[in-house]
Amino acid sequence: MKVFRRRSIGHSSMWLLFCCAVLFVVAGCTQVREAEQIANIETIIAGTPSATPTATPTLTPTSTVGPTATPTATPSPTPTPFPPTPTTNPALQAFSFCNQQTDPLAQSRFSARLNEISVRGFPAFERLVIDFELAPDSAPLNASAYALNERDFTLLTGEPVAPGPYVLQVELPGWLHDEAFRETIPTETLTFTETRMVSRVDVRYDPGVDVGASIVLALNEPVPYRLSLTADPPQLLIEVARTSPLVESSDQLTLPIGSGAIQTTAPLFFLLDGDIWRVDAPGTPLVPTPTAAVTPTGTPSAPRQPARGGGPVNLTQSPAEELSLAVSPDGSMIAFCRALPGIDPSETTFAVPGTLWTMQADGSNPRQVAAVGINCDHPAFSPDGQTIVFSVDETGLSPVQRSIWSVPVRGGRAQRIAGGDEWSRMHPQWINAETLIYPANAQDGRSTLFLLRFAEDGERDIGADLVLDTNYRGFGAPLVAPDGRTIAIEALRFGNTGADLLLLDANGVRRSTFNEGYWMRPLAWSADGALFYMTTICASTLIHDYTLHRYTGTGQEQIIAAGRSLGTIGDTTAPPDGLAYVATARPRPGPRGSGAIAPQGATSLWFWNLTEGTRSQLYTADRGIMRLEQ
Repeated sequence: MKVFRRRSIGHSSMWLLFCCAVLFVVAGCTQVREAEQIANIETIIAGTPSATPTATPTLTPTSTVGPTATPTATPSPTPTPFPPTPTTNPALQAFSFCNQQTDPLAQSRFSARLNEISVRGFPAFERLVIDFELAPDSAPLNASAYALNERDFTLLTGEPVAPGPYVLQVELPGWLHDEAFRETIPTETLTFTETRMVSRVDVRYDPGVDVGASIVLALNEPVPYRLSLTADPPQLLIEVARTSPLVESSDQLTLPIGSGAIQTTAPLFFLLDGDIWRVDAPGTPLVPTPTAAVTPTGTPSAPRQPARGGGPVNLTQSPAEELSLAVSPDGSMIAFCRALPGIDPSETTFAVPGTLWTMQADGSNPRQVAAVGINCDHPAFSPDGQTIVFSVDETGLSPVQRSIWSVPVRGGRAQRIAGGDEWSRMHPQWINAETLIYPANAQDGRSTLFLLRFAEDGERDIGADLVLDTNYRGFGAPLVAPDGRTIAIEALRFGNTGADLLLLDANGVRRSTFNEGYWMRPLAWSADGALFYMTTICASTLIHDYTLHRYTGTGQEQIIAAGRSLGTIGDTTAPPDGLAYVATARPRPGPRGSGAIAPQGATSLWFWNLTEGTRSQLYTADRGIMRLEQ
């Protein structure tokens, strides 16, 4: 077994540098060792020897579910000033939180002997050097790296404890488990006392397979890093910053602005822990009908107490699980899918039986309007409020095959309007009174978008050309503008490399493509036809680095917020006077950007009054706030 030496710049080395500097001025210093020359150059000149590595996500995020458009006008926002951006240390210009890969095109297996693992400290960063000896005619080294928080590490690896509060995981999937590997791979944790950030390194591999290994660095803080290779000698360099650039003001969307009560003219509705909740403007009365809610079995639940606006009100308080909801165009009624009590659908892999219900917006008059198939999801009111379309799992088998159904709001026979073939359809949205749009997936991996006009015979596949022309692998939920003339949708790029934002016309023809970031995500349409969307800068399994945009139908665009967060922004909607959105510090594991809120994670509901320039929390919860509507 090789001895893995540890190197650092200690007091004696620094004293030697000082002496040589003096001798150079007086009589010249020609005997400085090569390692100390490199350290001196990087410290004083702060050079950056390699470009930023290519961002490569390693996990697949979930596409976004869009909110319902609001029917009234929204004034143009007055953006608040951005928080001051800290001056970047020149030595860290090529460092980032992005998932990184040394060469995205190099995927070959390689044979290598591990000679030494050492660590060195510099003023701005610490460098872990992994020295290899490649076998003759071996393919070159290749590695990727991504950072995780402690919770995500345990969820993804199944290990009971993470090695540190944050983890930098470096993958070498092509490293062959040959004789050179077995002779030199360390079997114990390596510890380093000379450096502060890199103090522990583990080299892990699965002895049951013949290729692949990972290098795990325990970190005390979320810090940017850089992954790079040198060819001669073959070395893997892992560099991590000594300090974190994240401060309290880094995440602008969770930074309060102004004081006093936040005013919003429209009530907000959301799902929380299997119930439907409502938040009103402060001082707005909420007087429910004094009748108890009814469970699916017909047994009255505990009656709600009359409450006033300004705080959240639980509208259902049912032992059943509410799964999804939609608000009617006039705001008077809610449609929702309700599952049988006793099973949390978010924690199961099988279909939980459920049916479609409606109730008044104050929680009164709950009644079942459709019971078809195994369960329902994704309800949506027609523009006149008289019909509800929803998706139905008709078999309960895996993979799920969903179809589209409709039912009159006042009751009647539900009927299937699309489905029964190889396509699983979901998230139906109304373009106008006669037209629906929805994405669909097939069991063989194909994805598309369907347009359904009731006056025509059958669906029209509008997604096939988009998939073929640009190599998209699927689509998120469509988000239709209030006038029905424009549709915003996430187009998921092939290879799990993020999502474009597409703008389609009412016939499904592409008008515009936004693709300047890793993940382009539509958030909400305002009543005046402006689209709020979010750009995630790069794929990162630790940090959400974002900009929030407002785009008008005339082509004008404005960045109204920017920031970095350890969490993410979930569902968003646009009341007449601003933006309401859900924020969480604990999203689902994976690259940030898709707005994937974990049901078990704490969340907060925020409102940003864009007209007055005030922003504040409306509510905090220890569980995930889902399906925000208004």
